[in-house]
Order: sequence, then structure tokens, then C-alpha cells
Amino acid sequence: MRLLASGAADRLLVSGAGEKTDLADLAHFAGIDPAPLEQQVTLGHSAHSTRGNAIETASWARDNQVGSLLVVTSWFHVPRAFVELRRAMPTVTTHPYPVGRPGIEELTQAGGARRLIGEYHKYLAALAGLTASPFVLATWGTVSSR
Repeated sequence: MRLLASGAADRLLVSGAGEKTDLADLAHFAGIDPAPLEQQVTLGHSAHSTRGNAIETASWARDNQVGSLLVVTSWFHVPRAFVELRRAMPTVTTHPYPVGRPGIEELTQAGGARRLIGEYHKYLAALAGLTASPFVLATWGTVSSR
């Protein structure tokens, strides 16, 4: 939202937004006034996984004739998100904007290491094209596949 408000882009898609999520909530969280941005923001509610985010984003990009995207996501999620986005929209140029940077303490604690190992396995599955596999979906489900 702050990138949009600063003029870094002319449109924003929030893919996989929860059904109850609205622009006012997001703007409040970002500390900005939503009114000037209302016509520039699309809240996508259909995606429930990284693959779903890529499909939803590809549809939005096609409908809005978008040729280049600034992709904002968690730092650890960028590689997998880009695998899925490139598969769903190979002709759209994507630019990463990773959010957050962990300290060494976070990475060496069990929770941080477990998150990275899990994300790496999901990345490998995406890279191999297995993210649409019924086995993978049953194993990781839709909530944890983000």
C-alpha cells in the first residue's frame, strides 16, 4: 500500500486476501488514507495457496494488460512465488520486493530453521511442477502452502 501511495506503481493487486479483508483495514495497517487509492486497488479473494496466488495474479495481469509487476512478499517466499508466477505468466516481467530480513538469531532458532526447511521443500516441489499434485495438496493443504 505504501509503495502504491508513493507512486512506485499505478495499480495494486492483493492476491489471496481473506474474505473479510477490505481496503480500509489494509490502509489502516499501512498507516495511509485509503480514499485516494480506491480506484487503484484490487482485492483478490480466490487464491488459497502460492499456486493460487500466481493463477489469480496472471488473470488480473491479463485483464489489466500488465506487462511488469513488482511482487511484494516475505523474503523467504520470493523464490517459490517466482517459480509459480513465471509458470502462470511467462511473458510478464516480475521484480521482487522482499519484505523483512531475519537476524542470525531467528535463523538459528528451531522455529526459524523449521520454516526455512519447510519452505525449501515447497520450493523444490514448485520447481518440479508438483504443486498441482493431489498428493502435495493433501500433504501440505491450502493454508500451509503459502
